[in-house]
Amino acid sequence: MDELDKEEAIKTTFDLLDSDKDGNIDVKELEKFILSQGMNIPPEELQELVERIDTNGDGKIQYGEFKLCMDKIITKEDEESFCRQIFDMLDRGSDKVISIEELKYAFYCLGEPLTDDDVRHLIQFANGNNNREEVTFEEFSKIYKKSM
Repeated sequence: MDELDKEEAIKTTFDLLDSDKDGNIDVKELEKFILSQGMNIPPEELQELVERIDTNGDGKIQYGEFKLCMDKIITKEDEESFCRQIFDMLDRGSDKVISIEELKYAFYCLGEPLTDDDVRHLIQFANGNNNREEVTFEEFSKIYKKSM
């Protein structure tokens, strides 16, 4: 991943987390995202995370603070691991594939509800139109790497 691709990936992730589009990520937005992924992290731990990233002490994470943190986290060696983490978050059933229902739920949680047909087309694109209604990690990884 070159620097331009890395910057784009970080910006896309920030925009995803900044659900109210005010240029900041606060604890409530972070909690909403975490819950949408089927995880449950205590609010005090989320607050501690925000405080560690929030270098100006205003209680919110601005893009510059987020980028600084992500630059430290994401390295070339981490690309595969980061891709795996995203896949595992989407694979709510832990069955090693992302189904139509799982992908549809992820888009719904992100405020982008899609129809079954829309999601089916995305999955068919990712898995090479092989008539399966699921995506494996290998298929997901190819799409992820192309987008990076």
